[in-house]
Amino acid sequence: MVNRKLDVDHTDGTILIEKMQKDSKLRQIPIMLISNYQESQEEAVGLGAVRGFGKLEFQSKATIKRVAETLKVLEVK
Repeated sequence: MVNRKLDVDHTDGTILIEKMQKDSKLRQIPIMLISNYQESQEEAVGLGAVRGFGKLEFQSKATIKRVAETLKVLEVK
């Protein structure tokens, strides 16, 4: 999960998503953007992220389900 604006220096989180998608090992890891802004979500998905969620949706059933489904991809088999 990546915040829309990184806490350290307020860099746009989509820059991190873009860099991760260019790395063959990191590209395998699902990544979600945390943002209430629809246009930021769309940009992240366009860069290869899984659709994320906004802070206002954090406890919604749909968000919990989306995160759980994404985490299943990472389960060791």
